[in-house]
Amino acid sequence: MSLLLNLANTFLYMVNTYIVVPTADDYSLSLGAPATVCGVIIGSMAVAQVFSSVYFSAWSNKSYFKPLIFSSIMLLLGNLLYALAYDLSSIAVLIIGRLLCGLDSARAVNRRYISDCVLLKLRMKASAGFVSASALGMACGPALAGLLQTKFKIYSLTFNKNTLPGWVMAVAWLIYLIWMWISFKEPVHDFEENHFPQDSGVVGQSEHGIVQSLLISESKDDEEDERDYDESEEASVKSHEPASSISSAYKLLTPSVKVQLLICFMLKYAMEILLAESSVITTFYFSWPSSSVAIFLAVLCLTVLPVNAIVGSYLTNIFEDRQILLASEIMLLVGVILSFRVTGPYSVSQYISSALITFVSAEVLESK
Repeated sequence: MSLLLNLANTFLYMVNTYIVVPTADDYSLSLGAPATVCGVIIGSMAVAQVFSSVYFSAWSNKSYFKPLIFSSIMLLLGNLLYALAYDLSSIAVLIIGRLLCGLDSARAVNRRYISDCVLLKLRMKASAGFVSASALGMACGPALAGLLQTKFKIYSLTFNKNTLPGWVMAVAWLIYLIWMWISFKEPVHDFEENHFPQDSGVVGQSEHGIVQSLLISESKDDEEDERDYDESEEASVKSHEPASSISSAYKLLTPSVKVQLLICFMLKYAMEILLAESSVITTFYFSWPSSSVAIFLAVLCLTVLPVNAIVGSYLTNIFEDRQILLASEIMLLVGVILSFRVTGPYSVSQYISSALITFVSAEVLESK
C-alpha cells in the first residue's frame, strides 16, 4: 500500500503540473496580464522544483511519511491560491500558488523511496511504475482540463475552466492526504549506533595511539615507510572528501557528465517551451479552443509510454547509447527548426509535426 501511495503521489503531481497548460493563457488574460505570462505560470512550478529536490532529499534521510504529508498539505494550499486568484483578481496570487506547488514537489522522495525501500526483485517493476505514473499524469492533466469546460458560482466563488483545475487538484490532494495518513507505513531507517566516521576525533585518537606504539618498536626505515604510507592514505582520503562549494563540485565532474547535464538542461528547456506556449500558439495561429489544446497535449504526452518501450526493448539492443543520443539530439534540433514560421502561412501540420518530433526526441534523450 505504501508503494501504491508513493506512485499515486507521482501521478497526482504530474497531473497538477500539466492540468493548467491548456487554460493558462486564458487565465492570464482574465487577470489583465498578457497571454504570454502563461509561460511564467507554467514554468514557475518547474523552477521551484529545483530547490524542493534539495531539502526533500535531505528530509527523506530521516522520514518518508513526514515530507509526503507536508508536501500534500502545501500542494493543497497552492492549488487553493491558484483557484482563488480569479476572484481576487491577482496575478501575483496565481503565481505564488504555482510556486508553492513547485516548492513542495516530493518527486525526490518518490524516487528515494523506490531505491531504498522496495525489494530488489521488485525494484525494476516499481521503477517502471514510476515512469508509467508520470507519463499517465502528463496525459491526464491536459485531458482533465479539457473536461472542465463549465462555469458556475457558489456564493462569491467562481468555478470556470480557469479556476476548476485548482479546485479539482485541491480536492484530489485532500483525499490523498487522508488516504496517506491512514494507510502509509513508515519504513524502518537503519542507522548504525555508536558508529563514528573515519575522520572523527575518537577514531583518530585510537589510530594515533596504535601507530604511536608501533613506531616505538620499529626502526627508522620502517618509520619512514609508515610516514609515506600515512601521507598517501591522507591524500587519498582528501580526494574522496565531499565538495565544499559549487565550483569545487563542478571541477569533480568529468567531461562526459558535463555533456549529459547540458543535454538534460536543453531537452527540458525545449520541452517546457513546447508545452508552455502550446495554448498561445494554437490560439493565435489556428484559433483552437482550450478543449482542442487539451486533447492535443494529452495525445502528445501519451507518446511517452510507447517511445520508452521501443527505446528500452528494441533500439538499445541494436545501437549504442551514444548513437541513440546523437540521433535524438539531431532530431530535436530538426523539430525546433521546423517549429519556426519562415515563409508562407503557419500550417497545423507543420506545428503538429514539429511538436511531435521535438517531444519524442526529448523523451528519448531523457530516457537515456
